Amino acid sequence: MIGHYVELVKAGRKAEGTLDFHRDKATSLRFALEAGEPLLLSRLSATDIDGLISQRRQDGATENTISKELVTLRSTLKLATRQGKWHGDIKAILPIAFAPEYKPRERFLSRGELATLLSRLTEDHAARLAFEVATSANLGEAERATRADVGDTAVFVRGTKRTSRRRTVPLVTDWQRELVDFVREHAHGQDGRLFRFGGSYHNALKRACATCSTCGKRFDRERVCPQGDGKQHCAGLAHVSSNDLRRTFCHWMRQDGMPRELVAAAMGHGSTAMVDKVYGKLTPGELAALMQRALTGTPVAQSDAISADPADQAHSKKRLKVAKDKGLMVGRPGFEPGANGLKVRSLLLPSPRKHKESTLERGATGTPVAQRQAAGGGTVVVIARRVRS
Repeated sequence: MIGHYVELVKAGRKAEGTLDFHRDKATSLRFALEAGEPLLLSRLSATDIDGLISQRRQDGATENTISKELVTLRSTLKLATRQGKWHGDIKAILPIAFAPEYKPRERFLSRGELATLLSRLTEDHAARLAFEVATSANLGEAERATRADVGDTAVFVRGTKRTSRRRTVPLVTDWQRELVDFVREHAHGQDGRLFRFGGSYHNALKRACATCSTCGKRFDRERVCPQGDGKQHCAGLAHVSSNDLRRTFCHWMRQDGMPRELVAAAMGHGSTAMVDKVYGKLTPGELAALMQRALTGTPVAQSDAISADPADQAHSKKRLKVAKDKGLMVGRPGFEPGANGLKVRSLLLPSPRKHKESTLERGATGTPVAQRQAAGGGTVVVIARRVRS
C-alpha cells in the first residue's frame, strides 16, 4: 500500500503529505495488530479489528485518530483485493459508521493579534506569517514560495495537494497589499527562495503566543506576572496553527463582504463546502456586520462594523493615536468617516523582532557570521552551550 502511494506521488497524483499520513497510520496498525507476530491476511477477522480499536483506546488514541487508521486499513484491503491477495469482505470486517463527528477548529487571528505576533517574531518568521494570512497559503506552500511568485497585483501559490491548490491569489484588499509589502521587506530567503530554511517556524509561533502581553516574558502555568498584582498569572494568545492562518484569510475576506465562491477559489477549493463548514464559519458579530451591510449596501456601513474582540478594539485605538500623531485627517488616504468616528483601513504593521548575535562570534574570523557578512548579508543566530567536563 505504501509502495502504491509512492508511485502516485511520483506521478504527481498525490501529495507528499498524503504518503506521510498513510505511512504513519500503517506503522500504528502493524504495531497494534501484529504484536510481535505477523498477522496473515487470510486470518484477519472482525474480532481482530474490534481488538485493534479497543487497544488503541487503551493507548490513549482519540476516536478521530482511530478513524484515520481505519481509513489506511481500508485502502490496504482494497489494494490487496485488486491484486488477488485477499478475498474477504471489507464491509464485514470494518465497523459501520465508525467515523466520529468532525468538529473543525474555530481559531483565527484578529487584526490586533496579528500585529502582536508580528512584533514578537523574528523577521523571516514574521514575513512567513504575513504571507500565509495574505494568500491563504499553508505551511508547505509557504516553504515552496519564491520571490518570483510575489507580484504587485497577485501572488502565485505552489500548492500540491490537488490541482486547484496550485493557484494565483489576487491582491484586492488593502490589508493583503500591506502584508505582501511587509513580506518583501522582511523575508530573507536565498537562492530565489522567499523564506529562509532553518529554525522551527512552528516553535517560534508557539513561543510568540506564549509570551506575556504585560511583562513581555515567556510564561508557564505557574509563573505570576511580575508587573501584575501578585495574583495575576501571565497570559498570552491562544495557540495558532498554520491552518488557523488560512482560516484568518477566509474570515477577513468574509468580513469585507467577499462572496463565498470567490473566497473558495482563492483558497484552492473546488466548491464552497469547506468555506461553509470549516474556514468561513461566521461569529455572531461578523454575521451581524454582514447583515447590516446587506441592508444598506454602502461603504460607510462597512466601516461602521464594531469588532467584539477586545484586542482588536485596543489595537484600533492605538492605530488611531498613531494616525493623529502623524497629522492624518478624515478624507486622506487610508481613512474614511463613519458613525463611530475615524476608521483606519490600513494595519500599520509593527516591525518584527531582531536576532541577537554574539559579540565574540561577530568579530571572529572564519565564523559563519563573518562569512555571511563578507558575502553581503544574512543573519545567524549563535546559541551558546555549556559543555560538561
